[in-house]
Amino acid sequence: MSQARYRAAIIGTGGIARAHARGWSSRPEVQVVAAADIRQEALDRFLEEFPGLTAYTDVAQMLAQERPDIVSICTWPGSHAPLTVQAAEAGVRAILCEKPMATSLGEADAMIEAAQKNGVKLAIGHHHRFNPRNTEARRQIAQGAIGTPPSGPDGHRRGADQQRHPRDRPGALPPGRSGGGMGHRTGGTSNGPLRTGRADRRLLHGPDRFLRRGPDGR
Repeated sequence: MSQARYRAAIIGTGGIARAHARGWSSRPEVQVVAAADIRQEALDRFLEEFPGLTAYTDVAQMLAQERPDIVSICTWPGSHAPLTVQAAEAGVRAILCEKPMATSLGEADAMIEAAQKNGVKLAIGHHHRFNPRNTEARRQIAQGAIGTPPSGPDGHRRGADQQRHPRDRPGALPPGRSGGGMGHRTGGTSNGPLRTGRADRRLLHGPDRFLRRGPDGR
């Protein structure tokens, strides 16, 4: 008999969606039941790797028929806000949205408002917050050992091309379709714990892992 108590669904079946599907599938209390994408070919490739899921090209239909408890939103940033609001209003209990949270502070506010209004736990996948280097820096800042920096160095940039502004890089995607951290279009850092601006505090607020039971996530 299955131990699953929560039904999970994936919206958007690109590369990062596979990490979400594997993560939820690794939890005995979660069963991934469905995936949605407007691109049928992307859905087909996803189901080759995760057979047994019900596939949808219409998010509203998936939410209505599957009634998931948990939804992972793995689409382009420009669709994060409307999809989060849609899922929250459809009765989803918890939403894990990929970073960046939204393309504007207004969109982020709408996501938070929808989650609070509907009693939904909303988390953003700022996983670098749990990097040991970042947590140690945060600890030292909290103790006043190294002051209060306005931002921190982005340790994920490598090479000359990565030092260029994202809009100037070959093959760069337009705003709303580029993934990654908040600073990708501003030249800022993706190391969330070190950011101190108003927008950063709002975007990094809230639990980052739904099923954590201890520091090690077990």
